[in-house]
Amino acid sequence: MPGLHLQKHEMPALILGDSFHVNSATLKVEPEKGTVWGGIKNLFGLLPDTDKRVFHSRLDDVLLDLLATFRPSLTIMELTEIVIGERKAGEVRRVKGVVVGRDPVAVDAFCAGLFGFDPLTIPYLRRARELGLGEALLDRIDVRGTKHQKSLLADLIGPI
Repeated sequence: MPGLHLQKHEMPALILGDSFHVNSATLKVEPEKGTVWGGIKNLFGLLPDTDKRVFHSRLDDVLLDLLATFRPSLTIMELTEIVIGERKAGEVRRVKGVVVGRDPVAVDAFCAGLFGFDPLTIPYLRRARELGLGEALLDRIDVRGTKHQKSLLADLIGPI
């Protein structure tokens, strides 16, 4: 792996080698921390370790190592129910939407933008862009779909 935190790590044989990797994630928004977690954070689940808490102190580095090594071919961000805040006590927004893209950084950045976050203020997204792992500048992300898709999603989500 690139070695931001992980240089070598035991990984399941299933994800090693050539494959078409589809990453299906659910968006989580943490307004008090000014961040969103989506497709890139979902890669954390690739680690076979039972206790992943050991990685939390360097979570961004671990996520970027995983992204660089096991970059998904397609990321599907499920927006049916978005958790806002802590999962147990958090608010849930029912949006009934989906975002699909080939660039996992762009998918997460687009979703951050839906909630009014500047993706470059979210460390893992800014660093992913700096490392050439994907696009985080909203004006450079090609969004396709219905004519007013982004504004419709933003209206459904509402203020946080």
